Amino acid sequence: MLFSHLLADAHCLSLQMRMIMISWLLLLSLFRQSTQDGQGDGVLRCGPQNVTLDYDSFLLKWEDDPSCSVIRDGLVYELQLLTADKPVHNGEVVVTPAQIGSTHSWKWTSHLPSQCARHSVRLRSQYNNQSSPWMQKMLPDQGEILVLPRDQIFKVGSTATFCCTVPDGESIKMFLPNYKGANVNATKISEHVHSLTVHLDQESENWSDVICETTKGNINGASFHASYPPDDSDLQCETRDLESIDCFWNVGRAANEHPAMERIYQLQGSPCINGHSGKCSQKVEVDTVERNWTLTATNRLGKLELCDRANLTKRVHMVAPEKVAASTVNPRNISLKWSWTVQKYSNLNLTCQVDVSDGDSNTKVFQTENFGVGLTAAVIKDLIPHWDYDVRVRCGTAQHFWKWGDWSKSVKIRTKGDVARKATNLIEKNLNISSYTFMVNPQTTVLSNSVTLNPPTYLTVLTMIALGAVFIILSICTILCYRHRVCIKHKVHSPIPKPVLTDKWLISPNEHAIHHHHFGQSHYSEVMDVPELHDNVRPLEPVGSQDLMYCTFSPSSKDDYNRLLQKPLPCPTLPTEE
Repeated sequence: MLFSHLLADAHCLSLQMRMIMISWLLLLSLFRQSTQDGQGDGVLRCGPQNVTLDYDSFLLKWEDDPSCSVIRDGLVYELQLLTADKPVHNGEVVVTPAQIGSTHSWKWTSHLPSQCARHSVRLRSQYNNQSSPWMQKMLPDQGEILVLPRDQIFKVGSTATFCCTVPDGESIKMFLPNYKGANVNATKISEHVHSLTVHLDQESENWSDVICETTKGNINGASFHASYPPDDSDLQCETRDLESIDCFWNVGRAANEHPAMERIYQLQGSPCINGHSGKCSQKVEVDTVERNWTLTATNRLGKLELCDRANLTKRVHMVAPEKVAASTVNPRNISLKWSWTVQKYSNLNLTCQVDVSDGDSNTKVFQTENFGVGLTAAVIKDLIPHWDYDVRVRCGTAQHFWKWGDWSKSVKIRTKGDVARKATNLIEKNLNISSYTFMVNPQTTVLSNSVTLNPPTYLTVLTMIALGAVFIILSICTILCYRHRVCIKHKVHSPIPKPVLTDKWLISPNEHAIHHHHFGQSHYSEVMDVPELHDNVRPLEPVGSQDLMYCTFSPSSKDDYNRLLQKPLPCPTLPTEE
């Protein structure tokens, strides 16, 4: 019995101890729950701390209280923005368990800069329908002239509002000294605040200024820049060596823009060096899969994505052939050879163009096209013997042709001669002085040359000179002969005076009376018979010589004209040359 009582007492004691332990566990659990919830007096102890507010960007930052580290389900922060002590915006920030203990932020964009009105932010945490006390952050008041916002970037086409706060008792004026936008509106918000609204209808050349000047001459200002988000277009990608990708695109406006608006380019997530030039190259694994190639352009006003879907094996832009030379040279054909710096070209089905030009005139003669796998040779036919040619080569893929590759360097080649040289003189007789065109058809070529032959100009000149000289000589001779004849005539035949008629020259030779007949107007119609004079003088015989001598007689007076000679006079002799 005693043992039974002892056993019963022990059992009761065990039950009491269990009850005590359960009670302590319940109390401990309640205490722990109260600690986790932060509820000591019905208020959540976990809340924000180290709260800051930037009045330029209106950025709110804060951290979690250390008591928040025991929370495993996450927190929610409630925010409230007040303007002129009136709520104008409500928001919240959700913090995950992994984010507890880190710095959190929230940003809000007001239609007015922070100094155009009194702004404040209230912040508290919430957990399981419990809230921490409100923490309020107010923008500091300024006791001096100030223009906001400062150093902002705006998109062209948007509207920007700038505010100027001034101390008590001062009035102001606001203006834009170096921006060409015409749509500007100034407004007085309060005794201390004025605003200037500008419609940004064009891009700024550099930083533009907003100036606020008081009546006392105090000046303050802020700068801004108006520009565009990226507007590049037309992305196109290809490969040149089957080991990398080359992408090209049209660079949008404002390519040389303000440094603050520099664009950042990325191709497939990797940065592009010198992307502002509209080109980006990267090493990639080229396969037969068609995929999207994505280019992103980013600046402070936006982000742009351009895509090009392509299989790069079908977009091969070949490089120029190297070491182009003539392996065999004949009179009418040439064998060309070249090499490739890209080894993978040897597996491609290629088509190549060979451009043949005249070596002297650079005139294109013809162009041939050849096909083959990994093509490195070609034959040029129908050439002229002993002739200079300029030759160059370019190639492209025959299957899935994309575009022609680059031309090789031009190579000068001369064909060999195949016949003996013949005379190059062209002779034709009995031609008039003119221009003639001869068509020469060489039997050793496939071409015809048109040659124009003109008579030598010096022959005509010599002919004209000779004719002129003959004319001058004949003229001189004629003049000299004429003068000589006049001289001889003057010396040999003296001038014979005109005879004077008298009315009795047939009756009496001794009559000296001379009667002149005068004819008036009334006698013009009469016919007058004049006796015919007969020369009965016989020619004189030459004296002392058998040669014929001509004699002249000079009358001693005018009466002797019609008087018979009493005796013949001797004939004077002319001097003869020894």
